[in-house]
Amino acid sequence: MRKADSFNHCLVNDTCCNTLTEKNAFCYRAQCFDTARLLAEALQINKEKYTICFQSRLGRDPWIKPYSDEIIKSLAKKGIKKLLVFAPAFTSDCLETIYEIGVEYDELFKKHGGEKIQLVESLNDSAEGIQMLEKLSK
Repeated sequence: MRKADSFNHCLVNDTCCNTLTEKNAFCYRAQCFDTARLLAEALQINKEKYTICFQSRLGRDPWIKPYSDEIIKSLAKKGIKKLLVFAPAFTSDCLETIYEIGVEYDELFKKHGGEKIQLVESLNDSAEGIQMLEKLSK
């Protein structure tokens, strides 16, 4: 990610990905933060009611934090009982995500005091998903 950063913007501070700008427009992490913010706004979810975290750990470089498993433990320990999880980076569900979030993270959440994690399905091959892809491809 840093090799593709021609603006020397990547990871210069803790908030470099919080707002999508011209300098980080091609940054996966910044795009995820922006997508989550836009989804929350569209669904009228207050900032205090959602968090952004990352399922995958890519190599040894910790650029893609915070990690989902750490956030899940933390929320359960704070007394949160139920989580609704969106994975907007995916247009279709994959076995890894379904199992990791729906089974492994649910078990982790329960182990630390939570009750249930519910994964919201991706668009997959729904009519709405296909229409969106058609619009984007034009």
